[in-house]
Amino acid sequence: MVKDFPSISYTILQMGKYDDNFVEESQELQYAEAEDDTEVVDGVVSVKEESSNKNGIQKRINRRDAARAAVEALTNEEIDGKKVQVYTAERKSDIW
Repeated sequence: MVKDFPSISYTILQMGKYDDNFVEESQELQYAEAEDDTEVVDGVVSVKEESSNKNGIQKRINRRDAARAAVEALTNEEIDGKKVQVYTAERKSDIW
């Protein structure tokens, strides 16, 4: 779809798992290039099961920080035109 409208700029944000109970609010936003070894299942960015070298680490973010990231993405030239993962904490996955 992006190729259909070359004059429109874009940024794709993959948010870490929302975790308001165990991820403190107002932490520094972390950005990482979207990796091929991740997958999004039910809105959660996590490491694919076959990528065992990451030991089931999952990126997480507080909902308010996710909203802040979406607003900041509108003016952040460093991520313009990219697909990035946004998170504030890394934790062991509760899926594994």
